[in-house]
Amino acid sequence: EHHGETETYYILSGTGMYEDNGKAIPAEAGDVFFCKDGDGHGIKNTGTEDLTFVALILKK
Repeated sequence: EHHGETETYYILSGTGMYEDNGKAIPAEAGDVFFCKDGDGHGIKNTGTEDLTFVALILKK
């Protein structure tokens, strides 16, 4: 969970599953995911190549 900050993921390459407060969403290159303050999230590589992404954390 994030407290006092938000986080955005931009997927650069690979495939995976993004978890948004317990809900699984397929992730692939070009996707953007946003986690607001107070929410929980995560990402798991489900492909055969590396899953690379940029994470931007903004504190309040």
